[in-house]
Amino acid sequence: MTDACLCSWKHRTRIALTLFVSFVMGCFGYVHAQDERVIRPPGDKIIWCAAFAPDGRTIAAGLTDRVLLYDTASGRLLASKTFESGKSTAYDDGEFVAGVDFSPDGKSLAVCCGRGALFLWEPLTGRIPVTLVGHKRSVECGRFSPDGTLLATGSRDGILLWEVEQRKVKFALGESGVTFNCIAFSPNGKVLASGTEANIVLWDVESGRKVHTLNPHKCEVRSIAFSPDGTTLVSGHRKVACAWDVATGRMKGMVNFGESVTGLSVLSDNRTAIGASSNGVIRAWDLERQTLLGSMTTKDQMSVLGMAISPNERMILCVLDAMENHGIQLINLDRLRK
Repeated sequence: MTDACLCSWKHRTRIALTLFVSFVMGCFGYVHAQDERVIRPPGDKIIWCAAFAPDGRTIAAGLTDRVLLYDTASGRLLASKTFESGKSTAYDDGEFVAGVDFSPDGKSLAVCCGRGALFLWEPLTGRIPVTLVGHKRSVECGRFSPDGTLLATGSRDGILLWEVEQRKVKFALGESGVTFNCIAFSPNGKVLASGTEANIVLWDVESGRKVHTLNPHKCEVRSIAFSPDGTTLVSGHRKVACAWDVATGRMKGMVNFGESVTGLSVLSDNRTAIGASSNGVIRAWDLERQTLLGSMTTKDQMSVLGMAISPNERMILCVLDAMENHGIQLINLDRLRK
């Protein structure tokens, strides 16, 4: 066995064992919702984005030049992989991992970087990440379709809809020069929602046509999410969050968050939305009554860059934005239900 093969085998074995231990701990009840913690990156590194794996036992965190994998239960670092941004261009969009997303089967991780760099990484195999070439500007966000066959990526030069297995672009959507901050697939995978500096566009995934353009007072769209039944879309803006009827494109309601809404998710009851804002406040929102149900704050009320809900809806993941306290905070969702 060559040195290269031996290193690759050791890499795969180490990650496989650590993820297996994480799986066993989860099966035997070691993932406690009451355990709240802040996960700090090594040194003074900044975490820009994070996502749960589909089973909730692993967290991927994007830093300036790498992706870290953490065990959700213990906060232990499982793996680290360096990713380089694209070559410097006239745009010079910067160098950092702006978005990460797991495929539905948990085997692949989409890594969105500066200067048009986009990768597909398989942490368990130790293979060299696949580079997807198409964007020229910073890739701000990426989402897999519910069946894992498609990957949508938003950039400052539009949206690309990729066929994952073929590694090729199916459609190029949107206008160049418009920054797409966030994207989301509907639960049935037929509609793609995208948020820009001024509006929301709903796209038909099969044809690539625009279905609706939603204009929430020309406010920048910071976050979007579908309800699990696919009938409602929620969007986060500067100081407010909106709810939309997906079929008609009409606004169903709006609530005041006070600050920019940087993360949104709708729970499985299709009625309760959870939103995080840049002032460190997390709120629960009743989509039927269009009222706020309750609120809480992050540690020391640190600003939130992004938010996710664990698949079992027990934990809230907040990416903290603070001068000296960068990291991820895991918060018990029951604190909002009380």
